[in-house]
Amino acid sequence: MINTIKSTEDYSSFAKIVGNRKINQRQVERLYNSFKERPDLSLAVPILVNDKMEIIDGQHRIEALERLASEGTNLPVNYVQINSLGLKDVQILNSATKNWTNDDYARSFAELGKDDYKIYLNFHRIYGLCHNTLVTYLAKSASTSEGTSASANTFRTGKFKVNNESNSHKLCQNLLSLAPYYKKYKNQLFAAAFRALNQCPEYNHKRMLEKMSLYGSRLMVDAACIEDYKRMLEKIYNFHSGSEYRVKLF
Repeated sequence: MINTIKSTEDYSSFAKIVGNRKINQRQVERLYNSFKERPDLSLAVPILVNDKMEIIDGQHRIEALERLASEGTNLPVNYVQINSLGLKDVQILNSATKNWTNDDYARSFAELGKDDYKIYLNFHRIYGLCHNTLVTYLAKSASTSEGTSASANTFRTGKFKVNNESNSHKLCQNLLSLAPYYKKYKNQLFAAAFRALNQCPEYNHKRMLEKMSLYGSRLMVDAACIEDYKRMLEKIYNFHSGSEYRVKLF
């Protein structure tokens, strides 16, 4: 069956699909300028919609055309309607042209009502940590490899699960409290090593802050792997400590 290409100047007939990624205003600006210079380009590539007239592919083009219309220039746009398309098809099409970021996936699943992704976005807003660190600190899995490609697939298919939100807040706050003693405290490798230290039964964060203030500037250096950071943190924590207070990471 061949789907007929239709044309309209009524942009209000199109609807946003719930869970689509945020509009990239720079992309809208580029399209706006292109359509303004070459109005015929608005017909070059049809908008793809489903049976509910939800935009599967082309939301940035519609946004640019709406901007032109607000200035008095209404351009026709072609569209093709294919029934039963949904958010998964949006993700597939967009990934083939311009990759979705982890933030795009998080916002998409959060908008669909997945609470674990809402928590992820809230942590990102509060703590400003990188994706891999946030997933490692929040994830249901106890593995520090949660940010690898295998778990990236879990995150991008809507299966990401938060383990303990309260404990994750505490862990992030502990990490941020090290900022005065190590300027690269947000480094992904350092953050993973610090998570391992926090999991030791003997760990006391107040003691760690005291040790960092005394010895951090002398013993902390940049490292190339998690294991080296773990050795440094272990050495600092155990420095001049009795055996009953020591932690063991190896």
